[in-house]
Amino acid sequence: RDYRQAAAAFAPIKDAEIKQEPPVQLLYAQSLQQDANYTEAEAIYTAFAQNYQGPNQDRWRAQAQLAIEGCQLAQKNPPASEVEVQILSSSINTVADEYAPLAFNDDLLYFSSTVDGYSKIFRSHLQNGSWTPAVLPRFPTYDNLHVGHGTFTPDNKRFYFTICESGSVDPVKAKCDLYVTVRENDEWSKPRKLRDYIKLGGTTASHPFVIHKRDQEILYFASDRKGGMGGMDIWYMTRHVDSEEYDFTLPVNLGASVNTAYDEITPFYDAPEATLYFSSNGHVAWGGFDIFQAQGEMAKWENVQNLGLPYNSPADDYYFALSPSKQSGFFSSNRRFDMSKISTRQNDLFYFATPSQEVMVSGNIYDEQQNNLLKDVQIYLYEKKNSHQRRLLQSLIANNGTYQFALLPDREFIIEASKYGYDAVEYSFNTFETQDAYGEPIYLKPSKSQPLVQKTETIFREEDSIASVEEAIGSSESKSETTTPERYINAYFQGFAVTTTAPKHQGLYWKVQISTAERFDASDSQFNSIRQFGRIDTEYIAGKNWTRILLADYFSLREARDIMLKARELGFPEAFVVRYKNGNRL
Repeated sequence: RDYRQAAAAFAPIKDAEIKQEPPVQLLYAQSLQQDANYTEAEAIYTAFAQNYQGPNQDRWRAQAQLAIEGCQLAQKNPPASEVEVQILSSSINTVADEYAPLAFNDDLLYFSSTVDGYSKIFRSHLQNGSWTPAVLPRFPTYDNLHVGHGTFTPDNKRFYFTICESGSVDPVKAKCDLYVTVRENDEWSKPRKLRDYIKLGGTTASHPFVIHKRDQEILYFASDRKGGMGGMDIWYMTRHVDSEEYDFTLPVNLGASVNTAYDEITPFYDAPEATLYFSSNGHVAWGGFDIFQAQGEMAKWENVQNLGLPYNSPADDYYFALSPSKQSGFFSSNRRFDMSKISTRQNDLFYFATPSQEVMVSGNIYDEQQNNLLKDVQIYLYEKKNSHQRRLLQSLIANNGTYQFALLPDREFIIEASKYGYDAVEYSFNTFETQDAYGEPIYLKPSKSQPLVQKTETIFREEDSIASVEEAIGSSESKSETTTPERYINAYFQGFAVTTTAPKHQGLYWKVQISTAERFDASDSQFNSIRQFGRIDTEYIAGKNWTRILLADYFSLREARDIMLKARELGFPEAFVVRYKNGNRL
């Protein structure tokens, strides 16, 4: 893949009568295109498409026409997005190939590398802005075989990956099988090869990516198995999430919207946004493999789009992977990159970060009767998930009678204002339209009936949660438990009684609040990933019609904090620790 040297080698023989496939003229034009010589490459492709009379004319002329469109796309010089791309340091990238990045969280990266001759899976931490030297995690290892392309299940109980025959680790040419290992008592089990019907004889199956949807585990992967569109295609198969047999259904092709007669590889699926990211050399590309996205799921896809610059380049770009925050991610490429990478012979890992797209919401709070600014008002910001669920993002005390929050675009929000002696009010809005600022004045009306108890609950922001629970730490006086199935009051929130049926314990203990919802459905699959860490309790605030959802119980702060961090990693970023004494929420 030294395109510049290849073009120089093909140039003297580009017009010779050499019977080979692909034809020399096509290889010459490809080398020019992948070295960013788009004008010259387009001319060679055009002449080839018009004049080629050799074997398989339709196939090679069609490939030339597709490449012409790619050269024209690049020559239009569309503007690059504001995404910042960086090449990772020598702690991760080497003179060998690095590929298949997997962001476990924003500070922990798994990836594959051939630095030791055979591909292995490595791990690196981000500490003080720098990635630590890569180390081998406690995964099973193999001699004289390539191991790579890993994907954790959302509950982190299983790890799917590939084992490939010795030789090439090329994402198209390597002959691989899909395997799974299971976490058992903090150790990974002996890997188990998936069923033979997934990969038929003489073909390959690789690049797995797994998600959970309700009670189904969906595994996307790439294969050149029979029944596809041609070359490598992306497929999916499903099984019940609790099955012990790995009895996946027969693979289903994603269809002609995604797959082409050429190669589609390295799927990554963003389930909340229903967006598939993949690489292809069969859609219009800048050169070689480009990264694309498509909307949909399973076998229904639409709006396939090239991600453009700076994700793509004249070289090969693949293995796109988002970090859990969605504000950054990784991909692998053999592109040149400033003076830090001057060769296209090996793949390296690149990091990208999206620019801040925050918009502001702000406004004043008034006493409706006196029409003056009302101070010391509690303001809550929620993201509206659906008609029944809202997620608390932040709260503040509007000391000066004004509120302001920074928001992400393309979301629905609710703002609520409350103050003792006044009726709480709220309003909804969204940031789907492109604006710099949102907001409206809030008018609070004095309440006709004062609450019986004037007591408010502090809502911790995520960045406050660790510090706030460290202030009053003590060991549990007793761990004896008295189960009380009757509903009882364990706290007050803005004067409203908070009731629960959770067991009472004597002394100090802790819980982890993971969410607040208008309605709690115990069968909702979103809670499957965290059930292993504790009992799910609920606390109902009748006056607000809210239900707190908590993990319980923990008899040391250290354990509660560990569970809080795990909950955040598993999709509950607002999780925080709450202290209890003798059944009462403190």
